Amino acid sequence: MFIPRAEEIPQVPKGEYDAKCVYVNPKWSFLGNRKIALYFEITEGEHKHKQARRFYNQGRRADGEFEIRSKSKFMKDIKKLFPEKADECGYDPNDLFENKFFKITVNEIKTKDGTEKNSIVTIIENTDVVF
Repeated sequence: MFIPRAEEIPQVPKGEYDAKCVYVNPKWSFLGNRKIALYFEITEGEHKHKQARRFYNQGRRADGEFEIRSKSKFMKDIKKLFPEKADECGYDPNDLFENKFFKITVNEIKTKDGTEKNSIVTIIENTDVVF
């Protein structure tokens, strides 16, 4: 079950997990910055069904439109996770990630005011887990 607001579902603590990407939002926005948002649900263990998120920044072109830049973290993950797709253009992040299983690493990130935010995915790896 995907719940878009992080406050409404328990977040997974720092650690490594097997997870399923349950939702992709390629046009997530925060303070005018466009990002690709991936939402993962933990698939096993004591934190099963808790969520974690991964955000990728998108660059803004001169015409004001957003784009995925070739040297972005998103493209680095695409090359690592889907090497056969690395040279393609115009693919949909939903097709690549949604309902697929991954090994993820979650870290606690501190905000500028010093508070900690759990459930920020910093590393995504392919996994052989199948359900």
